[in-house]
Amino acid sequence: MGLQPGPLLFGSNPDIVYTIFATALFSAALVLIVQFFGMRLFPLILRVPHSYLYPSIIVLCFIGVFVNAGLEYIFALLLGFAALGILMDHVRLPVSPFLLGFILGPMLKSNLRKAFTYSVQGLLPFVTRPVSAILLLIALVSIIWPYLKPYLNRTAAGASAGR
Repeated sequence: MGLQPGPLLFGSNPDIVYTIFATALFSAALVLIVQFFGMRLFPLILRVPHSYLYPSIIVLCFIGVFVNAGLEYIFALLLGFAALGILMDHVRLPVSPFLLGFILGPMLKSNLRKAFTYSVQGLLPFVTRPVSAILLLIALVSIIWPYLKPYLNRTAAGASAGR
């Protein structure tokens, strides 16, 4: 099509821009209608037996992964992450922090690299600026707190027993 993205797109190709906006508005209205009428039907999915539900979810996962990537080796990656999820569930590790780190990790890495490139002083701005120092302190406390809490509870229990 030869479209040049940017503010001039509105002036040079208004028909395409308005078509995109109209499509987005139409799809939002359609989703609203489906949600409104499906509100009573969606909870019925919870009554479907697990013997039907789990295989259909697995098939949809395989279809979605293949449609997204179009490569066969991605199935091995899907099975690997499924095994990792089952293993994490077996040893009672929470999956949410893993997913958060897996998704946000690359963004953190690239932005940290940019920050180091722009900074002349190395790590110093991360500690001397108030906002970054507070965020680092919150992160440090959240890491140390699970180990510190039992000690504080023991100390508080010993102090109250001595009274």
